[in-house]
Amino acid sequence: MDVSVGAILGIIGWVLQRLVMPEVERWIAHSGWSAPLIVTVVCLLLVNQHPSPVDDCPCFEDAIAFVSVILGMISSFWYSKRMPALNADLFTSVTPGAAFDSPMAITTWVFFALLKLITGILIILAWRMLAKPIVQTLLPPLFRWLAHASPVRLPHRRHYTPATEYSHGPPHTLRAMPSMIDLVMAGVVDEGSDGTASGREERTAGAVKRRGLPLEYAQEKAVVFEAREGGVLEDDDNVKHYDADVLTKVAVYAGIGTIATVLVPAMFEALEWGV
Repeated sequence: MDVSVGAILGIIGWVLQRLVMPEVERWIAHSGWSAPLIVTVVCLLLVNQHPSPVDDCPCFEDAIAFVSVILGMISSFWYSKRMPALNADLFTSVTPGAAFDSPMAITTWVFFALLKLITGILIILAWRMLAKPIVQTLLPPLFRWLAHASPVRLPHRRHYTPATEYSHGPPHTLRAMPSMIDLVMAGVVDEGSDGTASGREERTAGAVKRRGLPLEYAQEKAVVFEAREGGVLEDDDNVKHYDADVLTKVAVYAGIGTIATVLVPAMFEALEWGV
């Protein structure tokens, strides 16, 4: 079911892209300040109005990332049409060796293709490492000031702790991808008396208990979070998501969209590496 519906959604998205996007790009390229303003408002509204998931799942953060990349791409596309150095329509360089007329040319093309790929990825990684801690440092004090100085209550999402309830801020760390060793705690296979696996899981106090291990060990591995009311600051070690994470992700991923689609290609054009 997941594969089938996913394939159908992919086809629908591709068809809409082919039909609608040329008109959107034409509108963006030939409009005034209204285009980036409208796109920014719509994207921020999509982030703000995104339904809160019942469980704490990555679907909301994934949606923020996609919408933010689109925001960065379209806004930078509008600007690139007004800046000749960034306008891809005016680029003339090609990747060295693109003629493929000799083994040396093919080798040269492969070298520059890998060089561009690695360079682009490193630039995006550097942007993320630089922008994320800066935005995470600036937003919590701003949110706290707005919460006390403004009569308007800031929006608060389920599973996200408001800035008035934590003392320092989001940790400036890059989380590693979980390995298979970490995933063994994700479930338990219960072998019945007949030797067959029932696939039953035992969940207690938000933790997954692995058969054969004491409950205390399972609870140690669980992330415990208790919401506090009345403006009491949380112990930062117990906070799983911060409200500043939402706008941080918007800023970082919008920057990624701009870097990947406008700035890096312009840099390759200036270096005559081809685009």
